[in-house]
Amino acid sequence: MLSQTNLIPKQWKLEDFDIGRPLGKGKFGNVYLAREKKKRYIVALKILFKSQLLKANVTHQLVREIEIQCHLNHPNILRMYNYFTDSKKVYLILEYALGGELYKLLQQKRRFSERTSAKYIYQVADALDYCHSKDVIHRDIKPENILIGANGELKLADFGWSVHAPSSKRQTMCGTMDYLPPEMVNGAAHDKKVDYWAIGVLAYEFLVGKPPFESPSQNDTYSNIRNVRYTFPGHVSKEAQDLIKKLLVLNPQDRLDLQGVMNHFWIQKFVNEDCDYLGSPPENRLMKDLMHGYVPEERPVIDSSQPVVVKLGITIQQIIDLNEREQQLELNMWLRYSWRDENLRWDPAQYENVTDLRHPIGSIWTPDVLLYNSVDTEFDSTYKVNLLGYSDGTINWIPPGIFKVSCQIDITYFPFTDHTCMLKFGSWSFSGRQIDLQPGEFDFSEYMENGEWAVTKYWVNRSEKFYACCPEPYPDIKFFVKLRRRTLYYAFNLLMPCVLIMILVMLGFTMSPDTSEKVGLQISVSLAISIFLTFVMGVTPKTSDALPLLGIFFQSCFIISLGATAFTVYVQSVHFRNHDNHKRMGFWMRYFLLEWIPYLLRIKRPKRPNTLSSLVKSFEERKEIQDKDIRTAFTYEDGTCTIVNALGNVFKDNYEGLMVQLQNAPSKEKTDPPAMERIRVLDDIYKHVKKIREASDRSVEDNHIKSEWMFAAIVVDRLGLLTFLILLGTTTVLIITKAPYLVA
Repeated sequence: MLSQTNLIPKQWKLEDFDIGRPLGKGKFGNVYLAREKKKRYIVALKILFKSQLLKANVTHQLVREIEIQCHLNHPNILRMYNYFTDSKKVYLILEYALGGELYKLLQQKRRFSERTSAKYIYQVADALDYCHSKDVIHRDIKPENILIGANGELKLADFGWSVHAPSSKRQTMCGTMDYLPPEMVNGAAHDKKVDYWAIGVLAYEFLVGKPPFESPSQNDTYSNIRNVRYTFPGHVSKEAQDLIKKLLVLNPQDRLDLQGVMNHFWIQKFVNEDCDYLGSPPENRLMKDLMHGYVPEERPVIDSSQPVVVKLGITIQQIIDLNEREQQLELNMWLRYSWRDENLRWDPAQYENVTDLRHPIGSIWTPDVLLYNSVDTEFDSTYKVNLLGYSDGTINWIPPGIFKVSCQIDITYFPFTDHTCMLKFGSWSFSGRQIDLQPGEFDFSEYMENGEWAVTKYWVNRSEKFYACCPEPYPDIKFFVKLRRRTLYYAFNLLMPCVLIMILVMLGFTMSPDTSEKVGLQISVSLAISIFLTFVMGVTPKTSDALPLLGIFFQSCFIISLGATAFTVYVQSVHFRNHDNHKRMGFWMRYFLLEWIPYLLRIKRPKRPNTLSSLVKSFEERKEIQDKDIRTAFTYEDGTCTIVNALGNVFKDNYEGLMVQLQNAPSKEKTDPPAMERIRVLDDIYKHVKKIREASDRSVEDNHIKSEWMFAAIVVDRLGLLTFLILLGTTTVLIITKAPYLVA
């Protein structure tokens, strides 16, 4: 074999080789079959034209390719033994791949079988894993850059876009359009995980015959890549789809690494066919004997008229979440299958007392039991673990998984709720005549308590159902779990704050009506309750079947708060009434607001006669005074002063001495001018005194009216406190008594 060690000291030239037929044509030159004249080694000689390399400005790329490929030594990587140049050309001495280009083989066959595809993907992943261990990223994986060796093995070739990147990420957009990862399309930095993506695209092309994101236009292709938009034909198995889906992931950090690719159950299923069973020699011999002529698709029964009895139990490990808004239950659990495979029985004495054997998934028959009410995007979310077989033919299979199921949610008593969720398992294609599905153990021994939900009850039922498609019954097993919410979170974070806020509503009534913040406090409380109500709406399902109890409570509190706000506004309007904006209150209003209600509410009243007769007398006297027109007129005509309607005792206390003669004078009497002047002066004095007296009376009356309304406002405010306190207490008690439980 031509090696790098014995070629480095030698200065190679074209005359050292016999040039044979062309093997391929590239952008910058051609590849020829060649034979080294002295030791007659067969190689591939790649001849590149310097002028074309300089014109395309890729000389640095060629230098990098030579530096990388010369130092790689792996069975699935095409060797570069050495290189030499002359004035016009660059010559690369490469390993000869007898099988030719993989792309041509794929074109001939249109697509590969799953067995061939899995083996090829394993080899490519192994080669790339070796490259990455050397800090080399290939960046241009595609069928055109892969060759086939003499023994049918694949050989990675063409490291033109490869880069040695020990640490930093790269920014260059390179490779073939259909194989570009999203980070390159989006112009973001990338690392070795671009090769993970390329393996996913390669696997899809092997199985389908074309890349997954292929589209007539470049923009559509880029759009498909950015959105990871592709579909699988019906012939691609679920196992193969699982691998591809784990590689074609938008976030590079979430992609399956190369070791994961090589250990994937779909890969191992076919790779192990050419390898001995990983066990002791007796186990290897037993495995070969059991698998000889075994058909995994065939039901493992001796009599085809008899069903396979499959027992299914589950072990709940954790309730991850019960999403009431989406009505989904997410669990971490193990499925426990058990059945007898009549084709996998053996005598332990013939195999050195080997009593059990582990079978890779897919290598033997398994029941197609599915979770009917699954809402997971993968539908079957179990991890494909090995199956354990025993000498009597018993097969135990315990695949773990994260399961999401639909769960009918009743929000009537939220958050004091009990929910019963069901997991329905059944065979998808086998009727009860082919598979007799029986319930196994419903195990909670490994259960880890959930902080929000408590498991109060669980049970299992088996039933048979007839579908419109088929006359045979289809058995199913239903596992029921009854969950009860732990209420501490909602009581501490929702109910208690709401109760404290409602106490502020009641305290608002104790504030003086003079306080301007009285209405502001009630409005702030209403806004706070509305925020809590919005939170409650956010955590409850969008359903019209029922109203949640917590929502009813907050709605009631909100309505009470709004009523209290409106009532407070009315109290302040009563408090600020006076003679300018409102008349005196009527008799009955005055009686109820100033006498009767204060007496019932034990409010200290102003000192005034309390009897009903005194109230009636006061009301009548006030009305008589208002109706009576007291006025005195003086007329002077032809030197005669006429006094009409004597003043009586109105000014008796102040003007008794001055007015005595006028009181005793006749109705009409002629007087001299000086006397009339005195009368005019007295008349002016009287008018001024009258105005002062009237103003004083009005002031006293106004203050009296104002004080009555202010006291009435206090009474109304206290009445509101009592009314809303009773209303809030009654509402709270009625709602709480409807809850099925309070503590869980």
